Amino acid sequence: MTELSQIAQWLNKMNVDFYQDEDDFTIHLSYLQKIDGIYEAKIELIDDILKVVITAQIKLSAIISLMAELSQINQSIYFTKIYLDIVDDSEPKIIFTYAIHAADDLTFNQFSLSLASVEEEALQVIGELNSCELLNNKCRDTHQSIVPLVFH
Repeated sequence: MTELSQIAQWLNKMNVDFYQDEDDFTIHLSYLQKIDGIYEAKIELIDDILKVVITAQIKLSAIISLMAELSQINQSIYFTKIYLDIVDDSEPKIIFTYAIHAADDLTFNQFSLSLASVEEEALQVIGELNSCELLNNKCRDTHQSIVPLVFH
């Protein structure tokens, strides 16, 4: 089984900025978290499943638009699945997930191509959400409006 230490070595080889949690189950992708719109980006290894999770906070006013477009967004991307996380006591979020079986035969090339694919898809959708001003970026104007998305 691929270990998180192996993933950290591969990220170093890719010159990726990251840090590992003390729990030894999570690697945070700092270089992605610096991108406007991304709240959190991490890799988790649970048993033999490697999960890449990228999270962006959305405006409350964006929930209806995103719920209406979520199926279309998921159909337009191939590797990543997207869902909304709406909890009463926290900011609503859009979450991008990708899972890969991390058995002994996972190679550096498979890992790097998978990570690149997830990043590309997430950044494409986050860029579109940013341009529609649906993300809850702290540095942005707090004016909120419902804007139709263009994923057709």
